[in-house]
Amino acid sequence: SATGQKLPANATTWSCVLDNHTGLMWENKTDDDGLHNKENTYVWYSDTQGYNDPKSVRNFARAVNAQGLCGHKDWRVPTVEELQSIVHYGKFSPAIDEAYFVSAVSNLGYLSSSPVANDNDSRKMWGVAFDYGSVSHRYKNLDNYVRLVRVSQ
Repeated sequence: SATGQKLPANATTWSCVLDNHTGLMWENKTDDDGLHNKENTYVWYSDTQGYNDPKSVRNFARAVNAQGLCGHKDWRVPTVEELQSIVHYGKFSPAIDEAYFVSAVSNLGYLSSSPVANDNDSRKMWGVAFDYGSVSHRYKNLDNYVRLVRVSQ
């Protein structure tokens, strides 16, 4: 629920998805032009770039934490391994369980917090595209989808 209470499996609306297998809680996207809209895209800035840009990953996470999504204020960008944990490899376009992750988009990659290790100019992060669940690098200065996560206690 919006306050973080567990809902029954037959609930019709929810704000977050708790993965009982990994213990991760995921932001659920919406289709309402709000903060969690599935079509919102973001760019990854360094500490000094884009500090006040609402399209920065940093400011998106700040806004979600200020809101207290699902009763929590510790939302962050997931690692590439965490993003891969919600890929449904038996599905495609989107390769994600749409019963829980409603409003999923598959045509652009979701950014992770994992940098590409051999990237000499530090312009890339790993990302996951939910078309087929493919992992590839994402350019930090280009538009990317972001789905926030937190560790559930």
